[in-house]
Amino acid sequence: MKADIYSAFLTNKVKVFATQKDVKPFILPRKIMKKAAPFLIASAMTLTACSPKQSSAEKSAVSDVNYTEIYQQVIEQYNLMSLKEKEPFSQQEINEMIIHNNPPELVDFNFNHCPENVENFWEIVKNGIKATKQIQHSSLLSYKQKKEYEIVAYKMLSQMSRIKGTKDAIDLSDYNNLKTFLYFEKLLRYGDDYEKVLEKDDGLINEQFELFGRYYKDYEALEKKAQNFAGVRKFAYELYNNNDRFMISYQDSAQANKLSKRVLENWMKQQDITDKNLWYLTTVEDDGFANAVAYWHRRGSTLELSLGIDNRGNIDEGDFSPVGAILIHELQHVMQKKPASAEKPSDNKRTDDEVLFISSNFDDSYISELGPTLYSLAVEDRIYKHIKGIKEDKILDYGTLKFGKTKLKLGEVAVWFGKMIDKYPENSVDKLVAKDEVLQQLNQWGLGRASALSLSQSVER
Repeated sequence: MKADIYSAFLTNKVKVFATQKDVKPFILPRKIMKKAAPFLIASAMTLTACSPKQSSAEKSAVSDVNYTEIYQQVIEQYNLMSLKEKEPFSQQEINEMIIHNNPPELVDFNFNHCPENVENFWEIVKNGIKATKQIQHSSLLSYKQKKEYEIVAYKMLSQMSRIKGTKDAIDLSDYNNLKTFLYFEKLLRYGDDYEKVLEKDDGLINEQFELFGRYYKDYEALEKKAQNFAGVRKFAYELYNNNDRFMISYQDSAQANKLSKRVLENWMKQQDITDKNLWYLTTVEDDGFANAVAYWHRRGSTLELSLGIDNRGNIDEGDFSPVGAILIHELQHVMQKKPASAEKPSDNKRTDDEVLFISSNFDDSYISELGPTLYSLAVEDRIYKHIKGIKEDKILDYGTLKFGKTKLKLGEVAVWFGKMIDKYPENSVDKLVAKDEVLQQLNQWGLGRASALSLSQSVER
């Protein structure tokens, strides 16, 4: 039945508008429109974009877009059916937003990446839908580019969720909703400037990446919980600033890099990461941002992250870390960062000059380094032992951490955290570190209260 309705619009047997004067327009019943919507949505945004300048070859390259498939892929990739107190919008509801879009007046022209309230969220999103339709008339874009605007907009709408039992109450702390807001705000700022809205340089991570901000709430929870453990911050500082943790030598770098890439591949499968082009390859000599996540989040500029990796595993000051281990570490940082600006909702009414020097909402403290660094230590310890044919549970003498008069072997920490990874198979490393057993042990070590094994018990490297 649905297929027959759709096919009828492709013949001359159905007319939905008058061809003579003084003839009342024919209005399709809403019931029929709802049934036909899944078949009409593929062209819902482009009904007014029939530009004769686009070649038939160009159109055919993207004419088979399946929006139902796009919706289902987003729902699956973002695990939206696993939500507890929230739920995704149905595809029919998204289609209704597009076809019957009636946006409120656009009054928020700040480019600040921070929704003030639910009304502000919908103001930006609904006006963004309107702008997506208007962009279909642009003479600056090819047919393929216009279609990409539609597809990305549909993905952004599909990833939204609302509080269960409501029509459109949005959780403004949800990382997916924040990124939907980010995208449509950027679209309203730059319009048909394709490069600024939809650029795809390797290693440039923005609101279109599912990974961005996935576990930022876990990091915030860890940061808050760690405030009750004075020794944890001390431990994090000592660990991150001890270069003995880079235990693999350049002589073993080729084999270590090869092994680490397998570890990275397995980790990404475990994390269910489907985003592509997450990093670019570079060298520490040529790139000051190598082996780090650069994070831009100021008003007036596009919010994005950049991730470049030294393709040999070189670290500043002559140390080495396997490429795969570096990437896991930095991607864990990407998941920690909230996809929103440094501002607060209350800053929306302030001028650009007033918010120019607002401090970051992301605390780049040593607590943010704690989980990723412990994970790197455990991974590299296991890679080293695999290369040397040493059992995983052997504690090696890589160097020591000093807490007052107490010395703690890095090898002991590596083995212990490897066991914690196995015991608590959390995808979020910050959620793992926040476990009571883990946090209490780190606190004891940081306070210098735990006895460390003597160096004579370690295995020489």
